[in-house]
This record gives sequence, C-alpha cells and structure tokens, in this order.
Amino acid sequence: LKLQFLYFIGGEGWRGGIEPMTDATLSDAEAETLMKKFLHFATVDTRQELVNKLKSFQEEHRDTFRPFKSKTGNVEHRHEWAELHSVYVDIIEAYAQQFCKSQDVTESSFLQIIKLVESREPELWLPFQALINRTDYTEFVRCLADGVCLCCGAQFEIDEHSVPEYADAD
Repeated sequence: LKLQFLYFIGGEGWRGGIEPMTDATLSDAEAETLMKKFLHFATVDTRQELVNKLKSFQEEHRDTFRPFKSKTGNVEHRHEWAELHSVYVDIIEAYAQQFCKSQDVTESSFLQIIKLVESREPELWLPFQALINRTDYTEFVRCLADGVCLCCGAQFEIDEHSVPEYADAD
C-alpha cells in the first residue's frame, strides 16, 4: 500500500487543489512541534543515510537507463525501468514511514505536517520536494537517463566510456 502523501504531495492531487481525505486532528501547536521534528529528522538524523542509499541505488542502476535509441531516434522504455522506479518509490515511502513510526504519526497527520513545512519553511522543504517530484515515473527516468543525481539534482558522475552502443535489430 503506497502512502497517500506521494500522490498528494508529488502529484496533481496536491497541486490541483484536491484535498486528501484526512482524519488529522493535530492542533497547531502539535503540528508545529512535529514539523520541527520532521525537519530535524530529514536534515540531521537521517539525511546522510538516505543520500547514501540513493547514491548507491543510482550507481548500481544508472547503466540500465541508457536509452535504447532506434535509427529513427525513438527511445524505447524498458519494463525494468518501471520496476526500478517502484524500488525508488519504496525507498522514499520507507523514509517517510520511518518518521511516522518514530513519532507515532498517522499518514493524515503527516500530510498536515508536510503542508506546514511547505508553507512555513519553503527553503527547507525544497530538497524533500525534489525527492517527491522524482517519484513521478517520467521525471525519474529523465534523471537517470540524463545522469541527474536523484538526491541533489546535480550532474551524477558518469563514465562516458561505459555508454553502450545500441542499434536497431533488423
């Protein structure tokens, strides 16, 4: 079961103004306290662990995303890409669930906390928003195919000598 927040934060539900069904009953003070705990969790407690996990994932699978280009220039998406995208989404979901579990926070309350972070601490929200944006399949594939680091958006170091040549099968 995927966390609802991945759709509402990363998808059209959030940006399109559709509110998730919520049973969040956090007071403003509780939400503020949990927001601070989330920011500490995301920037101090577990940030390096997540960065290391994502860099290892990208290092291991980056060659998988070398485009298969036909002579006409069309790119063929491979089933394996969708499977690896699912693994990435699971990593991000597990990260959010780790916070929820550590604070005994429901998914709905987590959404309330995230909205608060986004509105009150936008500069601190941006790195997490980038991770969420990459849960979109197209964005994920673009990052890996173009050698964009999943965790920071910088150019991922790619050895151009390892790029295989692909040709049409005639």
